Amino acid sequence: TMEDFAEYLYEVGQQIPDLLIVEDYVKGQLEPVAFIYASHDGWLMEPHVVHFDNCTKKIIYRTWVAFLKKMKRNKNTGACLLRVEKDSVNLANHLEKMGLIEWVGKIWGGRPSGNEYLYSMRCQARRS
Repeated sequence: TMEDFAEYLYEVGQQIPDLLIVEDYVKGQLEPVAFIYASHDGWLMEPHVVHFDNCTKKIIYRTWVAFLKKMKRNKNTGACLLRVEKDSVNLANHLEKMGLIEWVGKIWGGRPSGNEYLYSMRCQARRS
């Protein structure tokens, strides 16, 4: 139920300070579709996204576009680093064509499942 979900979110939110919940329309109803949490050291942000089972490719794409546009304007973050697995490279390439992220390189054998692809994005914070 939604009450159980809200209690679960409250518990998770206590442990992870930078937790975002993404909502989108699924079959005409506004529903939560993903969690986004990020590690942040004061300059570099590394987001991690967990999509729910009700997500379509279009929703996943919109989630990333909205999040990256939001982070690009964040004045507390200097850069955003995306670590991408092989099965998500097409999505990252689309985001790169939009001008949101830039390809940085590849770590050969960077994950147990294979290579890891790195993309980055400059944000609004400036060095002092």
